[in-house]
Amino acid sequence: MAVMSPVSESIPTEVLDTCLQSHLDDHETLLAAALVCKDWTPVAQRVLLKSIKFNQPNMVAYDRAVTLLSELLEEKPELIPFIREVEFLWSHRWLTIFFERIELSSVESFTLKEMSYLQIPAEDLEAERRLVKLPSMTTVDLTGCTFEDVKQLTALLGECGPNVKKLKLHRVCLLRHRYPVFKRDNRHNLITDSHGYPIEDEERFPPAIKLDPFTGERAKIEKLELVRGAAVLLATWLIWDSSPFDLTGLKSLRYEEDGYERYKAQEDEQRFRIQSDRAAVTTVFEKCASTLEHLEIYAARGVSEGDEIDISPKALPNLKTLTIAGLCPDSIKTAIHWVASLTSDSRIHHLTLKVSFGSLAVRKDATQTWTDLDNALDDLNLPFLQGFEVKIPRKNKQSEEEVERRLRKYFPRISERESCKLVVL
Repeated sequence: MAVMSPVSESIPTEVLDTCLQSHLDDHETLLAAALVCKDWTPVAQRVLLKSIKFNQPNMVAYDRAVTLLSELLEEKPELIPFIREVEFLWSHRWLTIFFERIELSSVESFTLKEMSYLQIPAEDLEAERRLVKLPSMTTVDLTGCTFEDVKQLTALLGECGPNVKKLKLHRVCLLRHRYPVFKRDNRHNLITDSHGYPIEDEERFPPAIKLDPFTGERAKIEKLELVRGAAVLLATWLIWDSSPFDLTGLKSLRYEEDGYERYKAQEDEQRFRIQSDRAAVTTVFEKCASTLEHLEIYAARGVSEGDEIDISPKALPNLKTLTIAGLCPDSIKTAIHWVASLTSDSRIHHLTLKVSFGSLAVRKDATQTWTDLDNALDDLNLPFLQGFEVKIPRKNKQSEEEVERRLRKYFPRISERESCKLVVL
């Protein structure tokens, strides 16, 4: 009969490391392991420090976490190379204080959440710049961050290391952005040039934000997420010659921009702005057209015919997986347009639909229904398609059976297929 070894008995470091790595997200277990035996402490500390997150719910706990970790790393600098992921919430001040004391060298993933950079001069972003330009850096994630303009955003990301492969910009907002103002005659009609394009009113037009062209080695991004916030403006920034990122090898793209208020615009000036925005987003897709394999795109509401992004096989010949998100009565028309554009030349083997209920309140004159979308999906002739996945959120604590009935109600034809899978959110 096997006898459990006493704690004091030596365990090979490789075995101990493997055991503790399996509890990577369980900080309580790792802390207990560090305390129960002094021989376990170094290994447990290395595992604990692989991912450090300053996301405490109150500033007292936040300050204490930053102070204690700084003191530990100053006392044991040999632990610094084991830090691979860093996440900061809220406080640019504490981030700066931490990096003034600690020089990280091997970080691969850097996340900033709910950070406001308003009224912070570019020279005060040195701590962030020093981290994002590390040769080891592969992932940069900005979520819920606010910048004054693209110049300030460039001050933070303009020196990203050449090995960054994944860029996530979720709900990133720009306080000041530049939209053109066009000249009008005495009758308030737009004044156009010989090509019919409106002439900018230089007297009313805010001065351009001038950025120097990027001269270093651009990071070749493989995965890009532009979600909400100033998604269109960020897309425009990414295609400028001042951008430190190269999108020509992009393999995975998530683009989410609702734009309901903008797309329902009726005035000519607003329409020209929309066309300018759409041109920027289209350019992003064109840059990665030959390499893009995975796309998640949001079905915006109220998009006029001709304003839809082209995801047909002709535009994206190597697309393998497609996710259409934000499905609601007002966005069905856009979704049907995309589905109808998928011909037999498509190489898509997996199609995902994400249903959203948050937009039901704005339904007004939707001309197409869930049945129309179901029919369009059922009529697809995609030789490589292996199946559908439909993601539906619960409403009012519904059971899975109730959500399944909703699936059959919305998609009676494709839900009968064995290859159709329901995911309850």
